[in-house]
Amino acid sequence: MPTSSTPYLTADHYSQGSGAWERLSHAKATGAEYDSNERRSFSQCLPGTRQELLTKLGKAMNEEAGQVIWLFGESGSGKSSVAHTIARQLSTQNQLAATFFFSRRRTHADRSDANLVFPTLAYQIGLLHLRARSAVVKAITDDPELLSNLKSRTDQFEHLVKAPLRSLQHVWAIPRKVIIDAVDEVVTGDRGSLESLVCSLNELVRDLDIPISHILVTSRPFPSLVTLSRTLATNGRLTVLNMQQFSPNYDIELFLKHSFDNIYDIHELSFLHERPWPSSTILTSLSTRIKGRFIVAATIVRLIENAESPSDCLDLISRMYEGTMDPIDLDLGNIDSIYSYVLSSGDEQNQRSGVEYLSDIMTLARPLTLDGICTLSGVDVSKHIVHLSAIVSLPPMYYSTTVQVYHSSLRDYLWDSSRSGNICVSPPTSHGRLAVWCFQLMKRKLLKVKLLKDEVKPPLQYAMSFWCYHLQRSDPNRQIQALTLDFVRNRAVLFLETAIAMGKFPEAMSCLIQARFTMMVSFGFA
Repeated sequence: MPTSSTPYLTADHYSQGSGAWERLSHAKATGAEYDSNERRSFSQCLPGTRQELLTKLGKAMNEEAGQVIWLFGESGSGKSSVAHTIARQLSTQNQLAATFFFSRRRTHADRSDANLVFPTLAYQIGLLHLRARSAVVKAITDDPELLSNLKSRTDQFEHLVKAPLRSLQHVWAIPRKVIIDAVDEVVTGDRGSLESLVCSLNELVRDLDIPISHILVTSRPFPSLVTLSRTLATNGRLTVLNMQQFSPNYDIELFLKHSFDNIYDIHELSFLHERPWPSSTILTSLSTRIKGRFIVAATIVRLIENAESPSDCLDLISRMYEGTMDPIDLDLGNIDSIYSYVLSSGDEQNQRSGVEYLSDIMTLARPLTLDGICTLSGVDVSKHIVHLSAIVSLPPMYYSTTVQVYHSSLRDYLWDSSRSGNICVSPPTSHGRLAVWCFQLMKRKLLKVKLLKDEVKPPLQYAMSFWCYHLQRSDPNRQIQALTLDFVRNRAVLFLETAIAMGKFPEAMSCLIQARFTMMVSFGFA
């Protein structure tokens, strides 16, 4: 029997209910549900793959209630596919309460806003049971500002999420789960909202009156998010899993085999090759070189699938990874089609920025690690170039391995407008950006106190060593001229003092002399 506090709608509420529910439908994020039409291109895990990880996750989500499970993984490692698979499994078992799949793509603007999570969860919860929907509608009807940006997120969480879930305490025989995917995709300026969001969600599994037993969160292993997960550990039960704990090589090989079998049938390759195609040697070699990134495997499959000759395309890709490309492939421009396809992939927002960052990486005077490049540029470069992983060796963030292109022919292609067309980036343009990055990093790091040798991290070492190298090879513009003048006037002394601590005084002095001459030429005094 319902109690007097059961949130059923009164006659007045019923008359306003449809309007309140419609307002909520417009206030929520579009396409954030795991099975939304907007996410059709994101598939679940191929049957037979990720078995160890899925088993571990399934076990964690069926163990003691009141847990947050945080799955970390690098870009392109398949986190979203895993989250989608778990969501689908839970949905078929009537154990899924709601999902929110973040995305920072330009066409998915709503899905990068942490402030839209509570309305989106409320809408999904309301669809599961009339009692929850009644509670949501009543809350919006009683407080018309509840969905506005002026309302505190605490009030939204209490009335749109917690209260409706409490109304289902005796309805759901088995507590349900919530899945939040790719929280690292929250817009950069929204980190405070993200922390508040995660801490609020943690309350759901700690409140005994709320029938939510587990929350699955996925993200890249950014230090800020790792720290945030540790904060949760002090406030409740937390299980942390990392994709790297589970070797993906077998899974990727299985995915490639399944995909190549389909290509073999669709393109009727039986006239050219007997099964198995390709050979197990090529299959194993590819899966090893892909280094656990499903996004690379998927790109290779699409490339071969769309090629006029899938067999020749596969052979060319294999030789590219092995570094044994036949000169005739370069002379005939066969590799150009691969580069063009990959560089033109990805969403429109990241296409041009990805190409420019790739050119900058290839223009570096010496290779840097991924986090070193991000520190030098002041930008999370990884999200702009992860879709290029098929032609660039992109190690995980904070690994000591440097970012490298698989074959030097990529430089020739990208820097030659007769081959790359409107994709082309001129080397002076990249040198100019790198010079700007060097000046800006030194402006941030070379402060009033002289740095000791051990305090000069690799990105700053790079900036101090090569700013002049890039300056001399750039096409000076007003920004570069202004930064150079600012550096010479305000940071030259600290630059020299730090260079002395590093044992690099002669090189530093030479840089300043060369920079002076370069600027005289730039301003027309030489």
